[in-house]
Amino acid sequence: MGKRKRKSCIYCLYKEGSTKDHLFPRRWYPSSTSSKIQRITVPACRECNQKYAKIEDALFLRVAVSLEDPVDGARGLSEIGMKRLRFSDHPIGSKEYKVRKKAFMELLEELQPYKPESTLDGFGPKPEIRSEFAVKIGTERLLKIGEKIVKGLEYELFGRLVRPPRRVEIYPVYINDRLTPYYEKWQELLDPVKKVMNLGPAFKVEFGTDPCNAETSLFRMRIWDHITIWGWCINRTRIVRTSRNPVHQ
Repeated sequence: MGKRKRKSCIYCLYKEGSTKDHLFPRRWYPSSTSSKIQRITVPACRECNQKYAKIEDALFLRVAVSLEDPVDGARGLSEIGMKRLRFSDHPIGSKEYKVRKKAFMELLEELQPYKPESTLDGFGPKPEIRSEFAVKIGTERLLKIGEKIVKGLEYELFGRLVRPPRRVEIYPVYINDRLTPYYEKWQELLDPVKKVMNLGPAFKVEFGTDPCNAETSLFRMRIWDHITIWGWCINRTRIVRTSRNPVHQ
């Protein structure tokens, strides 16, 4: 028998994909998720898996404590988030106590004055509560997780790795976003070719490839029915710029 083909980590590309990483983070599934929903995994090296797990946990906590569980896509997340911040439930000095207290203090330090223009699409102050402060989700976290998910989608849907010169570009949607006209245009481009991946109430993806350039793919990701992220997987070296707009060859 021949040797089993070595799988590369889909993120860093050069180390062996010795672990399985969940395309949509395992801990992000709400209580409303059916047991029949497939939890897709992709090959990842241990270092990348652990790196993204830390970012996923930090992002989850900040989103979870900001939700009121109004929809199935976020059912139970607030309760889980608050529980994971209650360090006083554990013996002082224990590992769990230290981990939870550190997470709580980091979140507390990141509180900032509420600004409508920097709020994520689907979020905002509750009408019955005077909101003077907001939880800082962190654009950098969204960009990294968005890139991670798009690389996973490229592998799962198209069976390919994102190698240079192709690259991933991520655009989270904010309230009063200056990029709104572009999102509307992208939706027009996506609608004629789009397919849909549904991984339960927490994660839905519309995706499609450019009919003129199969190397270019576009994703519209909806997470927890609250966060919208657009993602491109694109080869910028194959774009010709005209006086008005970039045009794919």
